[in-house]
Amino acid sequence: MSYSNGEGTLLATLRLHANYDANNSNRGNWKALNSGKAAYYVILRPGPATFADEGIGGGSGSITNRQAEWTTQLMVYHRYRDDGTDAINLQSRVDEIIAHLDKYRAGGSSTAMRDARVISLGQMEEVRMGADGPLYLRWIINVRWHEQRQVTYSE
Repeated sequence: MSYSNGEGTLLATLRLHANYDANNSNRGNWKALNSGKAAYYVILRPGPATFADEGIGGGSGSITNRQAEWTTQLMVYHRYRDDGTDAINLQSRVDEIIAHLDKYRAGGSSTAMRDARVISLGQMEEVRMGADGPLYLRWIINVRWHEQRQVTYSE
């Protein structure tokens, strides 16, 4: 597995929910926000990551387990047209996504991804897509997940 595969697994897991599909959820494609296909979108991007060895490797040919702790950010956007109402709608979307992802802690069908879970939220903010683009409210959901792989050392 790699970060890219894990992010793909999270997107596939999100799309198991009836409200999220190829029209309103993707990986790193902010141009979709200008498409007008949906009132809300979720865009996934990489967040911080850490790496650690779970054993002390010896010389050449020794094997150790390498633990990666990845963060994927789900950037949830809701078109901003009405004060109050759109903020409440974004809050409902974020609640819906968290509840959905909580059901799939192991990352859906992935065997290498472990303990995928929402760990934090950023602050709700207002963002404009370009100088004349649409205005959105955005709230970022941080999902942390683990990957373990075996590494064979060489000289």
